[in-house]
Amino acid sequence: MGGSLYGLGRLPRAEYLALEGRLRAYLDEKLGVHYRIPRHYGSKQDFGDVDVLVSEAAIATTWDDLRAEIVAELGIVRAQSTGAGL
Repeated sequence: MGGSLYGLGRLPRAEYLALEGRLRAYLDEKLGVHYRIPRHYGSKQDFGDVDVLVSEAAIATTWDDLRAEIVAELGIVRAQSTGAGL
C-alpha cells in the first residue's frame, strides 16, 4: 500500500480491512504465531500502510531471506523494513 513512503495514497477502511484479512491468512500460514499486526484506532477511516511485526522465532536463516520469500510470494513490488538489526 505504501502511504506517504511511496506516495500511493490511502485505502478506505473497508478496502484496508479486506486486504489485512488476506494478509493475515497468508501470514498465519507462513509465520504462525510469530507475527502481529498492531491494532488500529476503531475510528480510523483510511489507511496508508500495514505494519507487521515479526518475531525472531520466525526466522530460520536470516531476516533478508525471510523478507525476500514473503515479498516474492505476495508479489510485492515496494517494501520498507525497519527495526532492530535491520
